[in-house]
Amino acid sequence: MSITMLPVELMTMICSCLERSEWSALRLACSSLYLSSLDAFRDRYFRSIRFIATSDSLRGLEELASNETIRARVRKLWMIPTVFEGCHDLDLYWFSRSDYAVSSKGPKDLTDEGLEARYAIYQAVVADHCTLLGSEDFSARLRKCFSRFSNLESIGLHHYTTAFLLDRRQNEVRFLGSRVLRDRVGFAFHPIGLDRLKTRPIAKVNSLALSRLFQALEGSNRKLRRLHTCGADLCGRIPLNLSLTQEQYDSLLLNLGNLEYLHMCISFKSSRPKMRPDFRTSSLLVAVAPRLKVLVLSLSYQVARRMRYHYSWDLAQSIKFTQLRELHLHWIEIQYESFKSFLHTAKKTLDVLTLKLVTISDDIPFYRQNYRDYIAALWQRVWGFLGSELSLRTFYMKNVGYRALKVLILEPADKAQVSDSVRFDAEVAGIPFGEWISRLTAVPSSETTDPWSWRYQEWFNPKLHQ
Repeated sequence: MSITMLPVELMTMICSCLERSEWSALRLACSSLYLSSLDAFRDRYFRSIRFIATSDSLRGLEELASNETIRARVRKLWMIPTVFEGCHDLDLYWFSRSDYAVSSKGPKDLTDEGLEARYAIYQAVVADHCTLLGSEDFSARLRKCFSRFSNLESIGLHHYTTAFLLDRRQNEVRFLGSRVLRDRVGFAFHPIGLDRLKTRPIAKVNSLALSRLFQALEGSNRKLRRLHTCGADLCGRIPLNLSLTQEQYDSLLLNLGNLEYLHMCISFKSSRPKMRPDFRTSSLLVAVAPRLKVLVLSLSYQVARRMRYHYSWDLAQSIKFTQLRELHLHWIEIQYESFKSFLHTAKKTLDVLTLKLVTISDDIPFYRQNYRDYIAALWQRVWGFLGSELSLRTFYMKNVGYRALKVLILEPADKAQVSDSVRFDAEVAGIPFGEWISRLTAVPSSETTDPWSWRYQEWFNPKLHQ
């Protein structure tokens, strides 16, 4: 039997095993294969769309939204909010000494004319990006797209370095408008660019970009099920204040009435003693908490300045979970009592818990010679609470500590070696979670480690940034 005679359902199953390039080649073999695999191809490759905050990319999104056949298949939208990692004011001298001056195609040492041409393109891209993101018309155009994507259920931000996105050697991450930008200028990705993803300009751009997405939701009649304030590659770079009016915020809550999955990252920097989070940021989490089934939460802080006690305590006291199944806490400083209060309403439904880069910050008398014993006892209390209150199916813990001091973990299965991570799987362990966690022993490390370095190593995807 010829492959062209196979039922559409079977063709779809076969094509699902192919890479994009293989599928594309198959569809070009003959018109019959092209037509029989067309719907499956669209379902797979138009389900999730990335666009960058540039005019060309936005026009590409508008074209998709105008296509009646394609727009019904779009379920997830990801905005790449930054260009050149927020470095928008480089002069020609510093540009020539940056990795932006290196192309993935062509000579490494550019002539003066070639360098000036690349610099002019850099300036044009930056100007276009800043103009678009700073315009309220951006939100209005996005709103029209949202309204046409009738099955849209997820929006969020994704973060990549511009050099990586426009490096012709990578084809894994695609976004609308990439071909236009790559035709204008190519870059050679270098890991040094990752350092710029943790700078202050990034946080400002993220805040404005997220505000534009929220403003676009107003009046779009889209009821989201998933919301990501940042991608997995970058956590904790969303400032506390978002550019939303009270009316826009109230409208946003209506759009999030069916929200089940929330990935929220907030940059908390206690440079002013009495600084409190913007009420809309904290109240957004509190408002959607009762309907959430999955929460990924990150609260970044400056290790040199302790997070104010009232922030985590107020949030823990206000939040109420009723359906939460999974909780993933990353890069959070919290007091023991606040931690207990935060988990209190989730203990009946919680199945999965992750603690990564979580530090406990209760006051401990450092002048005492045995203060490390206090730290160990503090984490033993945390584990005791988890074991007595939760019946988890899965638990993962890595790089926990007390402020900047890492706490290592000793499992009874291996008395000779401590580790910075531990994992529990009910199906593998063969014993209840409470019994398993009671066997752990906390061992404070002799080294002080900046939590930023822990987080930085954890969150970047090696496949995308190698």
